[in-house]
Amino acid sequence: MSDRPSPRPAAPRDGPTLPAGTVFAGTYEVVRLIAVGGMGQVYEARNRWTQRHVALKVLPTGIAGDDASRRRFAREARLSARLVHRHVVRILDMGTDAAGSLFMVHELVQGETLEACQRRQGRLELRTALRIFVPIMDALALAHDHGIVHRDVKPANILLAQKADDYIVPLLTDFGLAISVKDGSDSRITLAGTLVGTPKYMSPELVQARPDVDARTDVWSVAVSLYEVVTGQLPFRGRSALELMLDILRQPVEPPSSLLPRLPAEFDAAILRALSRKPADRFATMREFRQVLKAIDTSRSEPPVANLRAQDEARRLDRALAAAPALQGDSIRDTIGSSAAVLPALHAMAKKRPLRIGVVQVRSVPPGAAIDDAFTMALGFRCDVLRYFTHAELVDAIVDGDVEFACLPPVAFARARQTGAARLLMVIERDGSAMYSSALLARASAVSRLADIRGRRAAWVDPWSAAGYMVPRWMLRAAGFSPDADLGSQGFLGSYEAVREALRAGTADVGASYCTVAAAGSFLHKPWSDEDGLRVLAVSEPFPGDTICARGDLSQELEKFVVSALGNPSKAAPVLQAFGATRLLPGDPSAYRMLEKAMAADAPGSIQPDSHSGER
Repeated sequence: MSDRPSPRPAAPRDGPTLPAGTVFAGTYEVVRLIAVGGMGQVYEARNRWTQRHVALKVLPTGIAGDDASRRRFAREARLSARLVHRHVVRILDMGTDAAGSLFMVHELVQGETLEACQRRQGRLELRTALRIFVPIMDALALAHDHGIVHRDVKPANILLAQKADDYIVPLLTDFGLAISVKDGSDSRITLAGTLVGTPKYMSPELVQARPDVDARTDVWSVAVSLYEVVTGQLPFRGRSALELMLDILRQPVEPPSSLLPRLPAEFDAAILRALSRKPADRFATMREFRQVLKAIDTSRSEPPVANLRAQDEARRLDRALAAAPALQGDSIRDTIGSSAAVLPALHAMAKKRPLRIGVVQVRSVPPGAAIDDAFTMALGFRCDVLRYFTHAELVDAIVDGDVEFACLPPVAFARARQTGAARLLMVIERDGSAMYSSALLARASAVSRLADIRGRRAAWVDPWSAAGYMVPRWMLRAAGFSPDADLGSQGFLGSYEAVREALRAGTADVGASYCTVAAAGSFLHKPWSDEDGLRVLAVSEPFPGDTICARGDLSQELEKFVVSALGNPSKAAPVLQAFGATRLLPGDPSAYRMLEKAMAADAPGSIQPDSHSGER
């Protein structure tokens, strides 16, 4: 689901929606309503344990009492959970709440549907359309390998996910109408006497409700969707549902080039074959259809869009789709097996694609070209730095294999390490220290000692900040306080500067900041001044700051090569300059034990969205 602002959803037919702040099923805190449809309500929600924002799909008790709806809802979750593919929206959880409402949890996607994109932008150039559909067809081929037929492929069920600020990944969603051929799931298209599906994308066998529907129905639906996206028109244009279904069964299909003459003949042939009324005359598999489309030369397929603004938007979309990481298959782990093979293998790999390094879009990270060039110069081969909006998305990118290396702050690294997705390589030293402490601060005029914090207003940085949120709450617990029960209120301001300003202005009484402390306890560096009127209530033991991590399944030989290169001050100089660092030092995972304890002890509370601050 998109987390972009959307029009107010229509009022649900089956009971009231959940207000913001509602904790659903003991875990998911509702942020806002995203959509209401025939299969319930979809919310943006926050997992109070992991702090991850998700799409929460709820089938209220009124609908959940219908056995057919429950079966369909459960089937969607079961079939979707069987598909682990980077172009399929992931199912994260499913269950029932105390009231008996079924729920399903998806990853929350920032972006828009292909349908919305086409409505806003108009038809897409063939090259751009194939950048979207070829990966979706790869996902469908995997589904078919598992005996799963989607049956509702259409632009509204393809999401253009803005995974980072410079690339877009197409995702397939909504397996609510899917069937499993292998487990004999019901293949009827009617539930409670209602047509289920979208008629204009239905294959003839679906229209006729035939019992022998198989994966070739998805071949048909992909062809209809691709025809519409490229030409701006549907191949079947009946004015009513009945007229449309009759057209699907009888009307000859016009070649796409009859609408756009410069479309290649190979595209015409592929679409017309995929739209054969007899399944036996279509491509036998989605993989075969995909390979034919991939082989089409799109360089001279059609003229650019006439409108300059639309042309710029079309180019932006095409660049963002082209910049997405390629599917696995050129694994560095498989390529590099020994230290002697590292450099030749890396150079061979770099001819196919750059090494990918993930960062979060923050103020401390320089513009894209500068940091790309910095890593390329330091390591000696092509590097692409992929920039993500949040630390949660970057951790997901490591899990998904979208990046080989990542720059993570301590909390994000600890979360990635807990799943086995990341290994620590180096820590970034700034201001002469790679270790930082958290200082629990108070407005001196309001709080004179730690015992005075009860009932006071606290301002934190964000939930992914170690020194600005996680560790100070740990210090409060160590002193015998419950941060959620004893503080009067808590809020997130997104940066240390904003927290200090709130303390100075009196809009908050308690906050926290990073600092560096000498062995004797004196401050080596603190970002607040004596004139700020702040009192230090407690200081934590030190922990490392920002890290450079490797994906958990990479070869150790590759890791050693990268550590050696970045540990050399002359080679690493461009990276050091880019990050404002003095050195990159080998990391010690045991230095995170205190932070890991603090994270484990932090019970679910009022947690706000992951900000982009990238604070320590």
